[in-house]
Amino acid sequence: MAHPARMCAAVAVAATLLVLVGCSSGDKEKAQPDPPAPAPTGTAIEADDPLVAPTANCPRPPQEPTTATEPESGGLTARTTYMLGGGEADFAYDVAAFDRQRTAFEVADMRSLSIDDTFAQGAYAVGGGHAIVVVANASDQPIDIAGIHPVNLVRECMPLAAAFLGGGEAGDEPKMYFDLDLAAPEARAFNNEGEDPTLFFQEKSWQIPARGEDEGQIDFDTQLGAYSFDLAIEYQIDGEQYLALLDNKGQPFRITSSLCASSDDLVGLPDAAVQRLKSLRYQRVRQRGLEFVMADVDPEQVAADCPW
Repeated sequence: MAHPARMCAAVAVAATLLVLVGCSSGDKEKAQPDPPAPAPTGTAIEADDPLVAPTANCPRPPQEPTTATEPESGGLTARTTYMLGGGEADFAYDVAAFDRQRTAFEVADMRSLSIDDTFAQGAYAVGGGHAIVVVANASDQPIDIAGIHPVNLVRECMPLAAAFLGGGEAGDEPKMYFDLDLAAPEARAFNNEGEDPTLFFQEKSWQIPARGEDEGQIDFDTQLGAYSFDLAIEYQIDGEQYLALLDNKGQPFRITSSLCASSDDLVGLPDAAVQRLKSLRYQRVRQRGLEFVMADVDPEQVAADCPW
């Protein structure tokens, strides 16, 4: 689905997207320019990082290194009950993750693949991700969540060693979503008509009852790269600020762009970015055929069959 927030930033992206690969690591003795000022919320990340779908000079240093801050008693805890890709069983692997998952990758029936174990071994959700999360309140008073945003955010190299494309429908209507391609991703609202660029916590609230818990779906999107990250959940108790961290069962959330997106997903992207994505190939692909049967497919054929 095309994102209104991305369309609003398209002009800024096109104006600044001049380089598709990182600078050479040579000439290290040359003086380095001062780093650019942080981009304002909603500005596309390419405004200060022109690297789209990187395969070199990555991973980048983490943005907002963060740890949890907890009250002496009570407070919020958060956990992910399960995570899915943009397609329920669509995963991509970098070299290290593929080495750990090589046997599982060869399964003949996609139902034999453990999604939890696939993420635990370092795989990325392809085409974004859907996380079902539970937030629990151990205090004797209701707690309003003040904000949620990605932390420990790393722009990773594109995971191109292999792709397991089991497909399937994934996720229901999310409580909120994040566009990780923006310089400062913030929780955005979702309604029955699709994604809404309104910031979630400006228009809505999320209250966790005393000694209770609440469940919600959080979606993550990227068209321009690969990311690993946690989520910081901000809240107050008795006027004191605290921070709970949410990850994917002990692992960071990992998502990557699809190399076979629909034309709707590309709305608002500069042509140079689209061409860059079209030029990339997985080294190996296993794709779902009839029923749940997985088979090796030529990566060039996968690219040729893409709707874009």
